[in-house]
Amino acid sequence: MSVLLVTVQRDLDVLGIKYLHQYLLDRGEASRLLFMPELRRRREDVLRGAAAFARAWKPDLVAVSLMSLEYADATDATRALRDALPGVPVVWGGIHATSDPTSCLTGNRADFVCVGEGERTMLDLARAARSGRDFRSIPNLGWVEDGRYTQNPVYPLIRDLDELPLLRRIAPESYLALPEGVRPLEEKLFRRWARHAGKNYITIASRGCPYGCAYCCNNRYRKLYEDWNVRRRSVDHIIRELEQALADFPGVEYVNFHDDCFLACPIEYLREFCGEYKKRVNRPLIAKSTPTYVTEERLTLLKDAGLSWISLGLQSGSERVCQEVYNRRSLPKHFLEAARMIHRFGIAPFYDVILDNPFESEAEQLETVRTLIETPKPYYPEIFSLVFYEGTALRERAEKECPEVIEDPTEKDYRIRHRRLVNDLVETATTLPAFLMRPLLRRYERYPDSLLTRFLVFAAKWSTRVFFTPLTYLRVIRVSQRGSWIRTFRVLPNYFKVGFTYYLHLFRAR
Repeated sequence: MSVLLVTVQRDLDVLGIKYLHQYLLDRGEASRLLFMPELRRRREDVLRGAAAFARAWKPDLVAVSLMSLEYADATDATRALRDALPGVPVVWGGIHATSDPTSCLTGNRADFVCVGEGERTMLDLARAARSGRDFRSIPNLGWVEDGRYTQNPVYPLIRDLDELPLLRRIAPESYLALPEGVRPLEEKLFRRWARHAGKNYITIASRGCPYGCAYCCNNRYRKLYEDWNVRRRSVDHIIRELEQALADFPGVEYVNFHDDCFLACPIEYLREFCGEYKKRVNRPLIAKSTPTYVTEERLTLLKDAGLSWISLGLQSGSERVCQEVYNRRSLPKHFLEAARMIHRFGIAPFYDVILDNPFESEAEQLETVRTLIETPKPYYPEIFSLVFYEGTALRERAEKECPEVIEDPTEKDYRIRHRRLVNDLVETATTLPAFLMRPLLRRYERYPDSLLTRFLVFAAKWSTRVFFTPLTYLRVIRVSQRGSWIRTFRVLPNYFKVGFTYYLHLFRAR
């Protein structure tokens, strides 16, 4: 008896489903993991190959992991696999299934959804499929029967994350669905499809987030689990995984921690981690945090251990929006304090901003512009369009107050913002020098509707896209290389794929 796990993400560094796959393998279950990154471009060829692969292997259970934007691809993959495997049950999981389970069960999509943390549930499913038992007693599962949605209670959270397997970048029994057919995943293919040409090793040290921002999936998880907070792996558990990764792939140049907030840990833990990481791994590392966890002591430890990139969220320059709309404890003043500290330490930053918020006035958006002007440059901006994901507090508010502005999260690309002059100002402020940006902002505040203002904003936007934005990317990569131009140009190809994709999205708008 066997399980076929499927992911339709474009990237091969999909941690959630890799954990499920390795968890099953470590417990003696027959599991295969199928990546389908080409599905969006070469749909029918990829689907035919996946169907032939499934027919040849004949699994007893199919499980598909998805985020909201992958809903259509997951639907097509499920249709093809159902045709190839009549009668085989299909389970959907991942953040979309957790946030909006009923949408996953309509239209001959999934038979069941797995809501929440899935390792124990998948093990139960594999064993139930092997013995022919009914799934409907298994925790975390939801299904529709006689037109009614039923949801089982969830398993308690895994408190000791050392129970989780040590991940392998290319796990046994991993396969890649391509237009020419399904192939076993090996290093050359992995490098082709990984976001950073295989130079980054992606992992996590923790699960959970100390916050529950109103727009975020953690907001949904806090409703699902009373004790949702940060759980951490032991330092030795993390380091042993990284040592194995470097033994398997000596060409790894960065270790990228995808924790929601890597710095949300006791200082003693961080001190132990940094000491062991520098001694036993000694690679540049990348981490995310919230501004309130950025301190001199933490940055000193991490910089010495190899921290080269750090990601923080501003989201809005308006204190009211951060507190009353987004439910963020991190305010613009905390962001600026952290950004100035990061600049002094010579660490390369990513900074997030959210646009297209109907609960944010134009005057408050201009506060975001002012905050970005004051943020020390260079930094890599990540500008997102607000998505009202199912299950979040912000979605519930929008449904009550302004349902007409809600766009379908299964279709809306969060990287594509609306065509608004004030959005152009936000983009421009991230890279245009402050001495040019300040008079442009003053002009907009005094004459927002004049043709000259529109022309100046247009000219500034295109000057940044053509000149200042590429220059900023080059400068911030140089910061990550401790100021060395030689190392900057050596690593530049590693950034091209991600940077060029983001750059193209600047030219797309709704």
